[in-house]
Amino acid sequence: MGAIIRASALFLAGCLVLGGCRRADRADPARERPPASAAASAPPAPSRRDEPPLSRHGEAIALSPDEKTMFVADEEHEALFLVPTAATEPSAVRVVRLPGPPAEVVALPTRVLVTIRSLPTAAARTARDAIRGPVPEASKVAFLPVEQQPPPGDRSAETTKRAELVKRARTRPRNTRPNVFDPSVVRQSEGGLLLVLAADAAAGLVEVARVALPPDAWGLAVTPDEKRALVTSAWSATVSAVDIERARLIASVTTPREPRGVVIAPDGVHAYVSHLVGSGLTELVLGPDTLTAREVPLPAARARAVPGVELAASLGYDLVLSPDAESIYVPRHALGADGIGAWWGAPTVDVLDRASEEPVAPLHRAPVAARVDASYVRASEAWEALPGEAPSPRLDLVQPRAVVYRRATDTLLVASEGDDALTELDALAADPAMAERRSFALGVDYDPFGDFPEHGGGPAGLALSRDEATAFVYCRTTFDVAAVDLRTGDKRYVHLADDGLPADAAYGRRLFASARAPALSGGLGCAACHPEGRDDGFVWSEGDLSQGRPELHFVGSRKNAKMRMNDKDGTPPLALFPRQTPMLAGRMRANGPYGWHGESVDLPARILVGTELHRAPWQPSGADRAAGEDAAKLDYLADYLRSGLLPPPTVAHAPTSVEQRGKAIFESDAARCSRCHVPASEFTDRTALPLPALAERRGFDTEPNPAFKTPSLWFVAGTAPYFHDGSQATLEDLVRTNRDRMGNTSQLSADERAALVAYLRTL
Repeated sequence: MGAIIRASALFLAGCLVLGGCRRADRADPARERPPASAAASAPPAPSRRDEPPLSRHGEAIALSPDEKTMFVADEEHEALFLVPTAATEPSAVRVVRLPGPPAEVVALPTRVLVTIRSLPTAAARTARDAIRGPVPEASKVAFLPVEQQPPPGDRSAETTKRAELVKRARTRPRNTRPNVFDPSVVRQSEGGLLLVLAADAAAGLVEVARVALPPDAWGLAVTPDEKRALVTSAWSATVSAVDIERARLIASVTTPREPRGVVIAPDGVHAYVSHLVGSGLTELVLGPDTLTAREVPLPAARARAVPGVELAASLGYDLVLSPDAESIYVPRHALGADGIGAWWGAPTVDVLDRASEEPVAPLHRAPVAARVDASYVRASEAWEALPGEAPSPRLDLVQPRAVVYRRATDTLLVASEGDDALTELDALAADPAMAERRSFALGVDYDPFGDFPEHGGGPAGLALSRDEATAFVYCRTTFDVAAVDLRTGDKRYVHLADDGLPADAAYGRRLFASARAPALSGGLGCAACHPEGRDDGFVWSEGDLSQGRPELHFVGSRKNAKMRMNDKDGTPPLALFPRQTPMLAGRMRANGPYGWHGESVDLPARILVGTELHRAPWQPSGADRAAGEDAAKLDYLADYLRSGLLPPPTVAHAPTSVEQRGKAIFESDAARCSRCHVPASEFTDRTALPLPALAERRGFDTEPNPAFKTPSLWFVAGTAPYFHDGSQATLEDLVRTNRDRMGNTSQLSADERAALVAYLRTL
């Protein structure tokens, strides 16, 4: 297939805007095979050894080789659910409590493998238990009625459902207090784990082995011989090779930030890793006792890039190989990608040809003409791409989380948390994101006042039946599994557990992931720039892009600023200022102020400002704090940030002599670091102070306001690049070039600078 794609790239490029091209012998979705029947099994028994696993690639959900059981990794409740695929009663369900939050699962014939992000210390365990709420009970699992596709044009059912939802919304619990956690305690970890589980008649699964790994163990893939596994540790920026049979760590390598998805080629030697931050992939070579890594560039969304510009990317949660293993598909967010209405970029599925290590999509050579002015702007539904223009981004692909390849139709299924959608794309198109076949709405029963779903929210994991007729989707913000009949579009849901957070924070969890609430954002959820409350590693452009309004807006890059591009009719020239995305998780306990200039007095005020910043200037205004529904949304989000958005795990350890030396330097009167980065208040004085100007970065304008709020240094080691403009790539660079701009570090020797950096990495 890789050869087909490479030979057809130029032809397919002409089909991008038209939705892609079809291969003549491709199966018609309307004539696909019916789903295989499956009998309930309680408890699940080991599969026969001659039944191969459906996938050796980790996801938040997996099917047993005999397809009788779904294994669902519920990170928030720190549990693994075992749900028979044909069950209709909770008596058949098993809930296995895990030693920490699980991320991904692989179901082999005789073993089930699960990555555990953190093994909490005793103090962290007590704190996490208070946040998480009670362990889910199998007896409370709910099997919901089938959601059938309504007949075209039938509005009666919609009217009835709306009345029911309004009645339900008015009786929801409201105004609950957040359970604010201490990030310095919750973060404490003894490391990550790979758990090896086996079937048990009483418990469903029991642990038979565990392998200690760096903290934040996340992605998982198993070699074709099922003897070894690769595990990505996201916050630790590490990939580890594990001997499954002997339950031992073989080797680990360091990678760029936030390694997430991992796939292993059929040779069992080569593997590839996607990253939550950055556009490149990491190629791994697995030896008998070694693991090596190198970076492989993969520019994002070439068909949407200005000629000569390589776009950055984020949200590389997952990736998948083509059936012939010649191509790699990576759904993610293309930062700054152009197109009609693309103020923030666009969702993309980038395809890498393994043989040439080149993107399959051809370079976009004509100037992108996606430029509009006030007289041209119309309702987004009416916009069309003209010759030479990139089309509007596919909003049902926003914030992609998981992907599988469907061989029967040569299509990709992509689960996107921003739109609560499962979308099918043409895998043979040079740019699959521009060749959508169909989309399935997973979110149901949206609150008419809060814009969050009752079920099907935040799709984050995918499993495909062996006959490829049914997709099983784990929805992480509502704790459901949606089984989608890919022939009819009908959906059935299993609700696994209720959210353990207080009600307002639980609503905030759903809103944080969603790009659907119009009062909060212009088509991009909070989790798009702050995945898991972390950061996308990107420097956005902030400016007054509106027509006569004072509000500022963010855009991915100057080319996304489609209004006020020129000085005409007395309009001042467009000025854009750099704004690096800050980390949120673990930094939200303070009352305020917030914002790079400390301009927002408290957290709700900052979220309110964000509802204007995170939308295009031609879109309707953001939230209105005087409106009850909008004020409630701000409260929900603030509660979630403070009581549910957990910080990344870090290993608790006694400080080394070098780290102790660095701490002494940090707190010394000579260096003066701690005068502004006050340890007692989360390493910030929460004050905006004027600083000497940094060198102006290319593509941005001179800052009119030199006063920047002292940022918190919590988790600073994992949030590169640094400063508001992202001009320093590493902590070493920051300390080396700082001299006396912030505090006094010019007198430090090389060893003292190294000690200071070592201490900063412990924060």
